Amino acid sequence: FSIPTKESYISLNMTLQNTWGVKTWNFLGKDDVFNLEQGNWSLLKNKFINDFEKFAFKTYPKLSVLKENLYKAGCSYVSMTGTGSCFFGFTNDLDTLLEVQNTFSEIYPDHKIFHFNF
Repeated sequence: FSIPTKESYISLNMTLQNTWGVKTWNFLGKDDVFNLEQGNWSLLKNKFINDFEKFAFKTYPKLSVLKENLYKAGCSYVSMTGTGSCFFGFTNDLDTLLEVQNTFSEIYPDHKIFHFNF
């Protein structure tokens, strides 16, 4: 299936173009930055929210289940990319990452799962 881009943007019910200075991105405090540098990805859950997820989950409830399964499998943070071409999840260590990968390979054998370190 695919998520219709036009309908996704319409669902936001907001303008996509803002004048300079209208939207600020200074919402992270020093403690947030420190914790993120330390890999405490769980803080992102309430800080970074993909506005398109509401529409995508309503249109395709299976996507919401997929996101929750990533959390249940051990991810500290999960989000849909952009308008929904894929999901990504952060883990705090390689063992958890491999558990998530193995769990998802069993649940979703037709899906591709990639991992990387940074």
